[in-house]
Amino acid sequence: MSHTPASTSDNDFASGGAEAIATARELISETIQILESGNIQSDVEILLKVLFITNTLIDEFQNTGHTKYLDIAIEGVSHIVHLMPETLSDMTGVILALLGPTFLTRFEQLAKIEDLKQTVDCLIRARSLGEEMSEDVELRLNAIGFAYTNQFDISNDPTDLDIAVIAFSGLVTLTSDDQDGMREYLNNLGQSYQTRFQQRGDMDDINHSIAAYTKAKSITPEAHNSFPVILNGLSTSYLIRLERTGNPSDVSSAISHCEHAVKLTPQDHPDLSNRLCILGDAWASKFQHFGDVEALNQAINYQEESLSIPRSQDAPSLVILNNLGNKYKLRFRRLGNTDDLDRAIKYYNQTVLESMENDALLPFRLANLASAYCARSSYTHTGADIQTSVHLIKQALSIANKNHKDWPSLLSNAGTTYKDLFEETGNIHDIDTSIQHLSEAISGAPQDHYELPMWLSNIGGSYQHRFEYLKHTQDIDKAVEFHSRAVSLTPKGYPELPLRLHNLGASYQVRFNHTGQTNDLNDAICFKLQASELVQPDHSDRSAFLANLGTSYISRFGISNDLNDLELATKYGSEALELTPDNHVLKMVQYNNLGNAYTTRFEELEDIASLEKSIELKKEAVSRAPPDHVYLPVFLLNLGTSQQRFFEKTGDKSFLDSSLDIFSRTAQHPTGHPFIRFGAALKWARLSLMHKASADLEAYVSANALNIRDLEDIAAEAAAAAIKVQKYEMALEWLEAGRSIVRNQMLQLRTPLDTLSATHPDLADELHTISKKLYSAGLLNLSESSSKLVDIERSAQQQHQLAKRYKDIIALIRQKSGFEQRSASRRPDLSFQEEQAQDNRHDAQSAMSTLWHTMTKCVLASLGYGLPPEGALPHITWCTTGVLSQLPIHASGDYNNPDTRLYNYAISSYVATIGSINPKTSSNNETKLLAICQADTPGQSNLPGTIEELSSIRECIQKPLELTEIQGPDVTAQVVLDAMDKHDWVHLACHAEQNVHEPAESGFFFHGGLLTLSAIIGKSFKSKGLAFLSACQTAKGYANVIATLWSVMDDDAPVIAMHVYKLLLRDGRMKGELTAEALHLAVGELRELVGETAFERWAPFVHIGS
Repeated sequence: MSHTPASTSDNDFASGGAEAIATARELISETIQILESGNIQSDVEILLKVLFITNTLIDEFQNTGHTKYLDIAIEGVSHIVHLMPETLSDMTGVILALLGPTFLTRFEQLAKIEDLKQTVDCLIRARSLGEEMSEDVELRLNAIGFAYTNQFDISNDPTDLDIAVIAFSGLVTLTSDDQDGMREYLNNLGQSYQTRFQQRGDMDDINHSIAAYTKAKSITPEAHNSFPVILNGLSTSYLIRLERTGNPSDVSSAISHCEHAVKLTPQDHPDLSNRLCILGDAWASKFQHFGDVEALNQAINYQEESLSIPRSQDAPSLVILNNLGNKYKLRFRRLGNTDDLDRAIKYYNQTVLESMENDALLPFRLANLASAYCARSSYTHTGADIQTSVHLIKQALSIANKNHKDWPSLLSNAGTTYKDLFEETGNIHDIDTSIQHLSEAISGAPQDHYELPMWLSNIGGSYQHRFEYLKHTQDIDKAVEFHSRAVSLTPKGYPELPLRLHNLGASYQVRFNHTGQTNDLNDAICFKLQASELVQPDHSDRSAFLANLGTSYISRFGISNDLNDLELATKYGSEALELTPDNHVLKMVQYNNLGNAYTTRFEELEDIASLEKSIELKKEAVSRAPPDHVYLPVFLLNLGTSQQRFFEKTGDKSFLDSSLDIFSRTAQHPTGHPFIRFGAALKWARLSLMHKASADLEAYVSANALNIRDLEDIAAEAAAAAIKVQKYEMALEWLEAGRSIVRNQMLQLRTPLDTLSATHPDLADELHTISKKLYSAGLLNLSESSSKLVDIERSAQQQHQLAKRYKDIIALIRQKSGFEQRSASRRPDLSFQEEQAQDNRHDAQSAMSTLWHTMTKCVLASLGYGLPPEGALPHITWCTTGVLSQLPIHASGDYNNPDTRLYNYAISSYVATIGSINPKTSSNNETKLLAICQADTPGQSNLPGTIEELSSIRECIQKPLELTEIQGPDVTAQVVLDAMDKHDWVHLACHAEQNVHEPAESGFFFHGGLLTLSAIIGKSFKSKGLAFLSACQTAKGYANVIATLWSVMDDDAPVIAMHVYKLLLRDGRMKGELTAEALHLAVGELRELVGETAFERWAPFVHIGS
């Protein structure tokens, strides 16, 4: 639209131009001198000089195209205007009326926005002094406004909108209300402000838009053909403002003006389609703010009609298609009809296919299509829809303008998509990505953005999902925080408020389940109750809200023992059951949960009628579940438990037989989760044993076949049952298995899985992924009936598909060379004993006393150790199970009385299994010691004491012993592995982590990354001596291990290291067989230093080995 010529000087012009410039400069100088002297003889003379200056220079510009002429004119006349006295205001107005168009001419040439501002400013000042804008200038300003509006549609450059606004705003200011062009200028100005708001989100723009349209409406006769156009624009601006403010009055105004516009539009008018579309938007907004489904139906009807009738060439068909997609998706979310979702996808897809590649709205159309596929993925269960959604949202993010006002909405859409992808894959990276996108959306949006409460609710859901996966308390705290903010920002009466209140209540419930804090449970009930009271009577979520409220009351009854809580639980559970359609998948869960409530009622009141009601409800739940449904084993276990209680209460043997049959059926159910099957097998075994049923050993075999976290406890019971029938070999086998299998199974599985990875990586990856999914697929919390109507069916179908695919993969693996005999009965990653440190240290002395009086004192007595020995202490190796494996038995004692500490009677060591106890062997051939020191590791706290540890080791080294030191940035996993292979002993002074979800991925933190346990196992170290783990708790492959039960103080590790190595490295030999004695003496030295009741200081150091 313009060009910028090269800079020029006066000498560059032809003689005529140079003369014109010289004359103009001379006249400017003379005029300035007159004005500065105040000796004004004639105002006409001044005007004539200015006229000559401007006309001469503008003529030269028009002849040559050099803007230098305009620069001189503007500079000179501006100076003259500045010097004009107030007494010559009329003359000043005339001069300003000349100066304004000169600025305009230069703007038309150079497109500098400041020139346009100066044009308008000069003309406004001139008008205030009595000089009206010329018709020529009026036409030129209007043309500029239109031109830059059109240019913005192509360039998407916000500066173009700024120019259009200045031009139209200037015209409105310079035009009287009764002039013909005023309504047009106001309409154009309203549109420009509206467009700029959509680009930048500045509330002043949309308010100015409404003001311009409103004024245009007030000066335009209803019969005028532009009147419906103005109504349309005004309606649209009200709807746009509504999205930001949520003010219900904007909805009423929008609908009123839209209906008026449609009423005035003939049926054959080409703009009728667009006006019906806007009317549909207005009705949809009413639904969104008031929850009236009929308003949404009206919206769809109007927009379908809009699409079906002829449209003018300029009518935005893409807008209509996109809006229809929005409306159908809204109705799907409200009513759950998948046909609506399919229609939404159809219309969204059309908008994408018909969009130009450089269309600024294409990213948002892609995002809409992605969200529809994301919603449908909850129903398809195949994963194809969610993968399509992810592909589309990635494409949208890659092409979107990050400065667009809707960029935060796009990020939020992406966050929701990745949350749903996480639900499908269980990949922690996906939920992290979800939280990242949602965080960016929230931080990048105005705090008054109308979608902010929705984004806060979404990120709260993502944090809750991550908590349920990682169990990090800060995540559930974040979930509560964001859900709370979402509720606080949601206006009263808004349709989404009940759901947000319920989500907040659910997050409090989850936190209560984790922490046991009663305040959280009370808050859960408070918010769930509000949600249930506010939700529309016909809303599809109402039954789920009531059911979940009932389960919260059950939880509180368990704490309060208040019968009112129990009655409310059954009340809300019954209401939920009644509201749920008979063919709804949620119904079977509600039968089960209500049955559990009646079971609790029976236990509290000993009311046999409540137990009968419980059995009736649970039978209904079982009958409604398909034979291979993932929840059927849960329902069966609950039913069997109630029938067992009925037998115990009444003695009716038919209920004993029925419960045994149900427990047996549950324990052997092919799709049951191992936890559930194990619980059933345990009940089956115990009940059979108690009542002398013939199936007790068979039941214990089933229980032992399920490799889950309580195996050590059930193994003891199984051994007792085997002894009872004189199966002593089986008893010993089970007892040892219970001690070892939980710790060793996953590590033993690594070898075949690693072999499979090396030869068939695709199969190995899929087997690993599906195994993880199978572990969690059956563990949905039945106490929280999802507000997503499809979650239960989705979980069931996922479990079926995963189980089938697992079998298919095993079959494929068996066909591969070297894997023909690989058993399918052991699924990797299905269980592992989570090691939990004791959090409460303040009662340590009392706990040590209890250990002494109830266990260690008795053991000592049975061994004949009545008094502390005077000479060398005997050596006791402890092989413990269950909770005992987590306690510092070596520290047990009655610290209020003398000679009542275990450490005075014996040296203690620990082993995981009986089979790991080996006779002591000398270590004469061991000469090489490796010391790894990481005082400063990225992402970890500093360990300055490790430097002192290393120094202590150096002091103890004598020839022929060799010490290799590795520290600082040089330490990588591979370097350490290679060094461990070449050394007999290793001292690791570094941070470590224990991964309870992936135990084989536990390991040590170095500068170069994590050295995992699986990597150490992969080296298959043989005949290694001592592993000293200073600040960490993981080792494998070493006969002797010095480790810690919990984190130790940085000052204590060097003390232990110094005294241990003084004994073990004495005389230039590595005496690994003395490790237990050396640690015992070293801990004694530390105990003397810190005091014997400072258990947290000396008790964590333990010797593992025999």
